[in-house]
Amino acid sequence: MSNKRKRGAAKCLKKFNDPEECTVKFNENGLAIGKNAATFKSWVGIEFRKRIPYHKVAKQVDKQLYDDLWEYIKESWKIPNNDAKDTVVKLGKVSMRNFRHTLATKYAQKDISPFETFKFLDKSYWDSFVVKVKSERFKKISRKAKKSAEKNTDHAHVGRMGFVGLEDVWEDRWKQLVESYPHLEVFGDERIQKYTVSRSYYNHLTKLYELPQHLLSDGEFKGTLHKFVSIYIHLYIYI
Repeated sequence: MSNKRKRGAAKCLKKFNDPEECTVKFNENGLAIGKNAATFKSWVGIEFRKRIPYHKVAKQVDKQLYDDLWEYIKESWKIPNNDAKDTVVKLGKVSMRNFRHTLATKYAQKDISPFETFKFLDKSYWDSFVVKVKSERFKKISRKAKKSAEKNTDHAHVGRMGFVGLEDVWEDRWKQLVESYPHLEVFGDERIQKYTVSRSYYNHLTKLYELPQHLLSDGEFKGTLHKFVSIYIHLYIYI
């Protein structure tokens, strides 16, 4: 068995011995950047799991809980203002939604107790949560969401840092993709280039980033990239 530390339910480790190192920077969109960004994102996700009721969806949670949690985040990470508040809270809600899904599908619906793994959970709400996620109404909503997700084949491969994690590497990956697929040179728009990079995946055999078949197959653009080509032809040839 591998000794590699597993993610998932692992607690956020106290990474910094020096309190002055426990800081984070944000870009203009409120996304964490810099060397501590990944740690900050993981930490926020865990704090949301600990402090936001798992038995409630986001719209049912008292807004004051989010405000109080943001103040705790600010104090813990020495954040001087509220510029990043909306983005951080939104990311925290996404993390919480994913956590609820895990509790529902991996534990409640299988009659497995989560309390050994997630010791911080409030046991008093578990029984009612189990009843809720086993109800026909919940299952119907879940099936509908699953079908909708299955239709979406255009997944981004951006890692735990999200799109902000691509900022420092996208240009090099784009150059490599153009070398592999010369017809990508038609795209001069940076937004399209970043989109293409975000959909590429790393092939461990070739040690190159490659494009999935729903975007490029047999030398022809497919899906969204095909639409982008049509737009370019319209803009630069017919106008």
